[in-house]
Amino acid sequence: MVIENTVFRNNINTTKNTGVLGGSGGAITINDLFGSVEIRQSIFEENKALGDASSPTKAAR
Repeated sequence: MVIENTVFRNNINTTKNTGVLGGSGGAITINDLFGSVEIRQSIFEENKALGDASSPTKAAR
């Protein structure tokens, strides 16, 4: 998969299963992908994965 010339801005994941083991990102989530992801010439800005106190990274921002 190739993602190119894309802006990911102000996305918020409010689920509690965020972080290292939960895998739910603020800008983009890729689950069960067999292969590779290449991101070119793209911008990630002000994206948040909120999580909660029990998530591995607490509130990742």
